[in-house]
Amino acid sequence: MLHAKLTNLFSLFLKRKNIFLSLLYRYFFYGIGSLEGFLLPLILNFTSYGKFEYFKNLIFIFPNFLLGSYSGFVMIKYSFKVDYFPQLIKIGVIFSCIVAIIGSLILKEVYLLIPIFIICVFTLLEQRLKVDRAFLKAFAFKPIFSIVSISLAYYLYKTQHNQFNPTLNLFYIYLLSFLLWIFLCKIQLFNIGFNFAINKITWLRYFCMIKIIFTGVLASFLYSLLLFFERYCINKYYVEILPTYSLSFNVSQIIVIILSTISYISSVEYGEKMYTIKKFELWNSFKKALSIYIVLFIFLTIFVYFISLFYKGFSFLFPITIILSFSKGFLALVGIFSPLVVYHDYNNAMLYFLLIIGTINVLIAFLIIYFGYGIFFLLIANSIFILLYSFFILYLLFKKIKFVS
Repeated sequence: MLHAKLTNLFSLFLKRKNIFLSLLYRYFFYGIGSLEGFLLPLILNFTSYGKFEYFKNLIFIFPNFLLGSYSGFVMIKYSFKVDYFPQLIKIGVIFSCIVAIIGSLILKEVYLLIPIFIICVFTLLEQRLKVDRAFLKAFAFKPIFSIVSISLAYYLYKTQHNQFNPTLNLFYIYLLSFLLWIFLCKIQLFNIGFNFAINKITWLRYFCMIKIIFTGVLASFLYSLLLFFERYCINKYYVEILPTYSLSFNVSQIIVIILSTISYISSVEYGEKMYTIKKFELWNSFKKALSIYIVLFIFLTIFVYFISLFYKGFSFLFPITIILSFSKGFLALVGIFSPLVVYHDYNNAMLYFLLIIGTINVLIAFLIIYFGYGIFFLLIANSIFILLYSFFILYLLFKKIKFVS
């Protein structure tokens, strides 16, 4: 009996070896990346760390201004077996330039022009690697970014008495990280060679990629804005808590990264079998993922208790991290299965629901700030909003989508 089970497990491993290895690679890479979250607060001064994390997370929003063309490319690739990557990269780079210029002008931070452009172009290139199952290459950028961040921060700490300009150094970090990523991954101009000609068909195909998933991307974009809205409010009204919030957010990402790694690959897996997966299989997968989330949350609670004793300058680190980990971790759990909701075209429902509860959430946040309530009221209100959105996605997944019986 034991021999049979071991044989089955070994067969499963061989069958899904690439997936298992991809998970291990991403955990290894993000293990390196997590060092940034723990070391930068020790290297940088309190204020510089908070501002660096603020602008770093702000930059992550800008790929959304490409209006989901990159997600549309993936969806068309799976749904219609058509590859529009040449059109995606040609027009996408043009829009990335526009987004970067406008973004840096609005923010009045010229140093952010290159970081915004790079994060947009990286997002486009990542999709090619993703559909080609080159997960290892796709995972490599963020740990490279973390290593460069730590190295530069330590260099400035040693040589320039910790004179750390957040936006200027983000310029250096993004530029160097992107060049290293391109070099290490040997990324070329995928399937377009040196033919940069753009015609009417190129534009039409690009806008087709936007159109096919536009409302779903609006939902994702709106969620990203609402998530950053929390950090914006803290930066503006609770600025003394910003460094602690930044550290707490990074620590809470331990759960998010572990679960989002699975969702990153599941977006490919579910895309390939979106019409053949059975409901009971999906339910069993959800229960297993939920068990992983509970174990991770318990582990993180113990872990945060001990590190809060080490980071003594960061007041309220333990409760803030627990609040962020619980809600954002649960959404990451749901994110493993949400690609099926997107692929089955429930984007409008997600967008409308998010608009309603998002508007309520913003109003409640301003009331909390107006009446002078503490940071915990704001964080709890935002966590409730995230949980409501998570449960709505689960409702669509298990009640609305018709799976194979």
